[in-house]
Amino acid sequence: MINITGSVAIITGAAGNLGHATAQTFREAGARLVLIDRSIERLRKKYPDLTNSSDHFLVGDVDLTDPAAFDRVTQDTVDRFGRLDVLINTVGGLP
Repeated sequence: MINITGSVAIITGAAGNLGHATAQTFREAGARLVLIDRSIERLRKKYPDLTNSSDHFLVGDVDLTDPAAFDRVTQDTVDRFGRLDVLINTVGGLP
């Protein structure tokens, strides 16, 4: 396992199966997570231990087809953590 302790990773589609598996892998490797999904409630249900975490950030109700909305999430991430190291886009359907 790689050590990415302290890195900040945005993961879109984080409440889905692929997003959840990716988030777990990055969390185990020491990353701070910004988890995005279309529903904040889905995120809170999937990650109850991260809901009020200072090391992680749950972001719901974001329209990722809107560049300005994603820009806001990116700026919020940098404001909160001082950096952004990784973007993993798992949002969308799989065949």
